[in-house]
Amino acid sequence: MKHLKTIATLCFAILLSACQTIPPSYGDPRAKTPARGAAGGATAINAPDFMERCNKPVGTASISEDNESAYFKHAERYGLTSAAQSLRLFAQQSNCFVIVERGNGLIATAAERELEDSGEMRAGSNFGKGQMAAADYTIEPSLIFQDQNAGGTSGGLIGVLGTVLAGASGKVQHKEAQAMLLMIDNRSGIQVSISEGSARGTDKELFIGALGTPLAGGFIDSYARTHQDKIIVGSYLDAFNNMVKAVRNYVPQESALGNGHGRGGSLRVN
Repeated sequence: MKHLKTIATLCFAILLSACQTIPPSYGDPRAKTPARGAAGGATAINAPDFMERCNKPVGTASISEDNESAYFKHAERYGLTSAAQSLRLFAQQSNCFVIVERGNGLIATAAERELEDSGEMRAGSNFGKGQMAAADYTIEPSLIFQDQNAGGTSGGLIGVLGTVLAGASGKVQHKEAQAMLLMIDNRSGIQVSISEGSARGTDKELFIGALGTPLAGGFIDSYARTHQDKIIVGSYLDAFNNMVKAVRNYVPQESALGNGHGRGGSLRVN
C-alpha cells in the first residue's frame, strides 16, 4: 500500500506540474533556429560557431524569394513563412555579402522619396537621386524536399519512469530537409554559384499511453521536440556555408573560344 501511495503521489505531481504557469524564458536557445543572434555592419553577435565567414564582402546582393512557388507554400505549413530573413542574417553575420533591399523596404524607401519630391521633407533631408546601391548579385533560395517523418523507431518502457507509469512508450522520429541557393550576376545574368545544403534532426517524445499526450517540461530534458522549421532553416544555413566556401575560392569560367560568354560557343553545329 505504501508503494502504491508513492506511485500515486508521483503521478499526481507530474500531472500538476503540467498545469502550472511557467514564466517565459527569454533568449532560450531551445526556442531558436540556426538563424540567431544579430548583425550590425561587419559586427556579428551570437552567430552559430559553424557559420562560414569572409574577411571582406564579395559584393552587394539581394534576396529573391518566390512566394508563389510550391516549396514556399509547403514550408509555410510548418511555420516557416520566409527563408529570405534567415538568409539576410546569414549574409551579414558572415560578412560575405552586403544586402540591399528589394522587398517591402524598397516600397518604404520610395515613399520617403515621394515625400521629398512633394516638398514635405525638411531642408537638408537629402533624398536626392544617385544614392541607391546596385545589387551585384541575386540570391534565390529553394527547398528541394523536406520530410517530417523520415523513418523512426519505437521503444518500450524507459528506466524507472517506465516502471512507474505503466503503458508509457518512447517514439523517435527523424526529420530531414534539403535546400538549394542560386546566385546570379545581375549585370550578365550568368549563374555565379549554386549550392546545396541539408539538415537532419531527431524528434524524441515520451508518450503516456493512457493519456495519449507527450510528457513535457524539464522532467526529462533529453526528450525535446525538434520542429520541422528549425530543420529547414538549418538546411539553408548548410547551403549558405557551402556557397561561401565556393565563392571564397572563386575562379571564373572562361569561354573556350576566348571571346567572352554569350558570343558563340565551341560546340559547332553542321
